Amino acid sequence: MDETRSSFELSPNSLRRLTDPTRLPFQTTASLPPPAAIIGQQRAHEAMDLALEIPDGRYNLYVSGRPGTGRTDATLALVRAVASQRHPRSDWVYVYNFESPEEPLALELPAGRGRSLAHDGMR
Repeated sequence: MDETRSSFELSPNSLRRLTDPTRLPFQTTASLPPPAAIIGQQRAHEAMDLALEIPDGRYNLYVSGRPGTGRTDATLALVRAVASQRHPRSDWVYVYNFESPEEPLALELPAGRGRSLAHDGMR
């Protein structure tokens, strides 16, 4: 019994992997791109894909998990990938209505122009 057991025993040094940091092609992990998916979470990734395909604005995507697992970076990468394939939506801004102050005017602007309008108004 002991002979069989000893053939499967590992030494403490074989239980961990040592990596020489000077052989890595980066200085810090901050320069690495975010992961394309949440590692080990294929079902979660598929659920996120499904959620992002629902065109109804009344639905939301909720992501939870332990801090430091890369869920935020992976989620943002997935959302950005989906958004880059879609036509950008218009910006909607509300401006003061001098004729009827209790009813602001809604203006539809090309995507991204709402921020520049707000910035121009601050000058």
